[in-house]
Amino acid sequence: MALVTVVKDQSKTIEAIKTELAEAKKNQTGGMEASWSAIVNGKKQSEQTQVLIASVNKEINDKARIENNVVISGVGVGDEEEDEEKVEVVLKALKLDRSKTVKRFRRIRNNKSNENRSKKELDMILVEFKEESSKQTALRNAKNLRGTEDLKKVYINPDKTPSERALERELRTERNKRND
Repeated sequence: MALVTVVKDQSKTIEAIKTELAEAKKNQTGGMEASWSAIVNGKKQSEQTQVLIASVNKEINDKARIENNVVISGVGVGDEEEDEEKVEVVLKALKLDRSKTVKRFRRIRNNKSNENRSKKELDMILVEFKEESSKQTALRNAKNLRGTEDLKKVYINPDKTPSERALERELRTERNKRND
């Protein structure tokens, strides 16, 4: 009998949600709607809609810009010549040829503090590949780094947009809270 009452309660809840959805569709007055006809006819969009469109557009552009990038971490701090050597060694372990696959690379700097910039260098190098297949090969072969003594603590991760990093940080924080 308890199961029957649970099913009846769920049916009532579903019906209430359906009517609420139908009412919401009726009352939709274009607050967030942005159609091509409205844009062509010169109808103004709300400021909130414009901000939303701009932020989505920026996110898409950022994602396209970094789609072939990986971040190599754990290589230590060094100058440009040392970075070139380190990238060469890591790519050799990943079975990639730098001259054929890498477009460019650069050290990632910490933007939080402009003072003592040299002391605030991170031990991460951003590598931009010419093709996504090279990036995928690097990520796939990253497990091979654990087998070499020199590169045991070197990690390869895909580059992420600031919003993706913020989301992952929030998820890690939530995970850690729940695990405690």
